[in-house]
Amino acid sequence: MHFNFIHTKTILKIIVSFLAVFYIFLLLTGTIPSLSDPAVSHDTQVSSIISESSDWNIVFDPEELVYDGSERFDPMIGVTVTDEENIPVETEVFSTIQSVRGKNQKEILYTVTTPTGESISSSRTLKLKDYKGPSIQLSESLPSISEDNLNSMATYLSKADALKALDGYDNDISSSVTCEWTHDTENPLTLHVTFQIENRFLDTAVAKADLSLQLKKPYLALSATTIKLARNAPFDPYYYVQIAMDSDGHLLPDAITITGHVDTSTSGTYTLSYTVSDSSGKSSSEKFLNVVVE
Repeated sequence: MHFNFIHTKTILKIIVSFLAVFYIFLLLTGTIPSLSDPAVSHDTQVSSIISESSDWNIVFDPEELVYDGSERFDPMIGVTVTDEENIPVETEVFSTIQSVRGKNQKEILYTVTTPTGESISSSRTLKLKDYKGPSIQLSESLPSISEDNLNSMATYLSKADALKALDGYDNDISSSVTCEWTHDTENPLTLHVTFQIENRFLDTAVAKADLSLQLKKPYLALSATTIKLARNAPFDPYYYVQIAMDSDGHLLPDAITITGHVDTSTSGTYTLSYTVSDSSGKSSSEKFLNVVVE
């Protein structure tokens, strides 16, 4: 009896030890939920830790990008994103020219977002070979311009072969030219125009010229199309009239008609209509001012 008791006790110890080892094995393999969070498996916790500690990198080859204008400019040449194991990752990369170090040397900033929402950035130098910088060329004799073509002045002049803008590599970027103008104080039909272009490398070019405005009816221009006002702020609708004149350039400040109403005590968006008429009864094109009372 004594021998059988000892033998049985030994067998029980072996069984308990085996069960303990087996339970630990199940915990480690994730077969049994973690006691700290029964709803989350051990595998999920490990994956979460790996994801949070991801270490992505933006790799450049070559480290310095050289562009000579012979092909279409592609800032993504030689850009690779790798994970913590240096394995290439398929993801969206954003690039912007961040700073200008001179006419022929720029800096491109690259940015990616990891699965955890972390933003990673890196930059490399861009060298422009045989680059001349942007330019705006105007013909010596510029055509007169009508009111209908004022807001598309650069396009109108480009089609008339009177304006051409180049990006620094002899590529035409005339469609990107912007224009600002003022009326001559003595002769309002003369426009003092400033043309400006900015190319993809953040370089700008400016050109100035005088154009003749040709009118067939009275003309009115506003200094803004939309304004914002605080509630109960003072408001003078005539303040936004830039110029009002007849077709010969004679100013008509007292012949302006404004239609609409603005209640600055009540929030909302109000629209005013402006016209000017000459002594023969001809009226200008209607211009509109949107007033937003906040």
